[in-house]
Amino acid sequence: MVALLLIIGADSLMQSQLCQAQRTSSLFSGIGTSELAWQAIGFALLAAGLPFHLQPAFACEISGVCREVLRDLPIPHIFGDIMMLLACEAVSPDWGFGRKVHAMMAASAFSNGWCYRCQKYCSFQASDIDTSGSPCQDWSSAGLGLGVEGKRIHIFLAWARFHLLWETAIVIHENVTNFDIQLLHHFMGHMYHIFAVVCGPDDVGFPFCRRRRLYVALVHKVKMRVLHNPEHVFWRVCEHLRCQARVEDLLLADGQEVQTEVRLLCGDRRIAVPTVAPAMARAVAAESVAPAMARVVAAESVAPAMARAVAAESVAPAMARAVEPSIALTSLERVRRDCYDVLWRERFRSDPRWHCGLVYNLGDNPDGGWITWSAPTLLGDFCVPTLRRGWTVLWLPALNRWMTVQERLVLMGIPAYPALARLYRFPTTFSLPWHIAKQTIGNGMHLANVGVWQAVVAASVARK
Repeated sequence: MVALLLIIGADSLMQSQLCQAQRTSSLFSGIGTSELAWQAIGFALLAAGLPFHLQPAFACEISGVCREVLRDLPIPHIFGDIMMLLACEAVSPDWGFGRKVHAMMAASAFSNGWCYRCQKYCSFQASDIDTSGSPCQDWSSAGLGLGVEGKRIHIFLAWARFHLLWETAIVIHENVTNFDIQLLHHFMGHMYHIFAVVCGPDDVGFPFCRRRRLYVALVHKVKMRVLHNPEHVFWRVCEHLRCQARVEDLLLADGQEVQTEVRLLCGDRRIAVPTVAPAMARAVAAESVAPAMARVVAAESVAPAMARAVAAESVAPAMARAVEPSIALTSLERVRRDCYDVLWRERFRSDPRWHCGLVYNLGDNPDGGWITWSAPTLLGDFCVPTLRRGWTVLWLPALNRWMTVQERLVLMGIPAYPALARLYRFPTTFSLPWHIAKQTIGNGMHLANVGVWQAVVAASVARK
């Protein structure tokens, strides 16, 4: 927010949609990253003495697991499949692109739908700003690359038709970089000014995360006036946000958190948790002593010996039942971990255990050419590979464990720990149950990326 104030000025911000808009929505809402980003923006505005009136109007998400997360956010109405918000003929995924276009562009919009929060049919109206990340499978480099001939293109067309009918004032769209932006110009360019940036977390203060995406802003030509070019403002804001953070700055889990995940994963995989010798238990549990010592020394300025004694009290119960994390790995994951170790030694001539920023994705097979790790490249230092939907072990050889779900939330810009919540000015941390987090984290937008783009776009336009 400080960067926006420096670049745009308080007077311009005051008259912009950032300080004047009242309703926001999201389609393909996922776990509510857009809504969390708006909360962070609002706290920052209020802390700067500027008004903020935006409140969520509704969300729309087909995944029942994600809707469970959305229920914990202050969203009054939660709808399901976007296709249920439009009156159209049944569309077959096997139809050709032209037939899907004809069907979706002839659809009309309902003014109500089944609300999963209220458990009844609820009405809704157009919001001032909508943020949506449409399905990316047809465009992703990890998919078949079918583009407009893919099986999900009708869902994008439904999203476009929805906004054309409601004439949403500002529409923010996110997708992978391979997405064809000409589709937006073709279907929506007559009604909207279109601005776009290709950016990643490294542009907004998260250099340890690899997740480049195409962010587009569609600004209604009749309803809105453009005060500043959002593309130019965005890159000027990014100059203030770039930093030198490292992967190890993410690794905030203590021994108790790690042990909890080990037991949960063992339970999911029906792996019996063994009884370990006291010496091994002490070694595993000691991982939580070091962070605790650092906190005690910093807070109390006590001698290291006393700090060690105080910190040890918090892990004594865990010592008796600590489990070495690799016990939860499958035989295939162990083979892949060892293969990554060999590759690292061959390429970098060092022990992988010496590098805290090194992360292996054990869901991919390095022996088959799928080398997905954080090893340094010509583009930069250690950088965690893009998270994908579903669970995969992100192994940390230096710590002999995987990256926990809370650490993955932090990787995606979400304040899962108290210190980060205070930094975001959130009243509480944002966390997810294990069974939900491990399925959904990689399917959302990066909070910092979408938050900065939302703030910049809303600050760059105003009502006519």
